[in-house]
Amino acid sequence: QYRMLFRDNPHAMWVYDVDSRRFLAVNAAAVAQYGWTGAEFLAMTLDDIHVEDDHAAIGQAIAQAPAHRRDPARWTHRRKDGRRLTACQEGQYSWCHSGSFLG
Repeated sequence: QYRMLFRDNPHAMWVYDVDSRRFLAVNAAAVAQYGWTGAEFLAMTLDDIHVEDDHAAIGQAIAQAPAHRRDPARWTHRRKDGRRLTACQEGQYSWCHSGSFLG
């Protein structure tokens, strides 16, 4: 019942494995915003879209979830073309993406 909400959501969304950080599913908005195809995303991990400086912190955030899922976080992501964007995590399961969104 949530598949349509995920697939058709105008915000970039994904599902990933918490151990490997590998993407399991991405929606069309993520493909459009980040520039990778769906197949390319599925061959990637969260580390591939985060700047290197965020890798340790993203691991800590995953390890602490869901205890800190209400704590907002800002990450710097990179698109396929190398451009960066700010991603604001409003909860463990909800990500809002924009090049200029600062919460």
